[in-house]
Amino acid sequence: MRTADFRDINKNGIDDRDEGSESQEGAATKPEGSSSNTEDNSSNPQQDVQKTYEGMNTFQQMMEKFMGTAQSPDDNLGRDIKYGLMGDFIGKGFDNELTKGMAEFQSGLYKDNAKFGADLELRNQRDARADEFGYGMRAMDKQFELQDEFQNREFGRNTGLLQSSGEQTRKNYRSQGVEDRLSRITQGEQDRLNTAAVGDQARKNYDFEDKINARTENRAQGRSNRLARGF
Repeated sequence: MRTADFRDINKNGIDDRDEGSESQEGAATKPEGSSSNTEDNSSNPQQDVQKTYEGMNTFQQMMEKFMGTAQSPDDNLGRDIKYGLMGDFIGKGFDNELTKGMAEFQSGLYKDNAKFGADLELRNQRDARADEFGYGMRAMDKQFELQDEFQNREFGRNTGLLQSSGEQTRKNYRSQGVEDRLSRITQGEQDRLNTAAVGDQARKNYDFEDKINARTENRAQGRSNRLARGF
């Protein structure tokens, strides 16, 4: 333990003596037998493995030196830095765990929401298809009902038209029969009158011919009588 007073000439909160020793302790060490200016660029796998091992060993030494328990009781700054790093490490660990938990929670929530959305979409599509099917069937039923009603009305109209046509034809036949019967009666009466007129004319002609013949015979008889008296 130092018995001298605390000295901080550059006002950085660190004892000047501790600052010098830490800078020397924290300086990187150079491996033995290495050269700074005469290193060859060529390397082989064994040298690469050796360099990696030396680097890891040096990093381990630095971590032990920095995070080791051997420290001065008056080294408040070093202790605070270590506590800060440990607190930061612990905080980051908690953050990492919270992040993983949050990621798992978000993933589960997304899956639940996706499943809920898929179920809702399926139900909506099912209801929409059911409504569409119902509307289609009702439309087909209504269309069939209207077509059937139209056919029934058309049948009634056609039946009524046929009945009217038959009744009119029957009336026409009856009227035509009456007219034909009257025409035949009239024609028979006219033929009878014509026949009677022809008979009367023929009888007159016969009478006239008989008179002419009788006169002719009388003149011939008179001529014969005159001739007979002449002898």
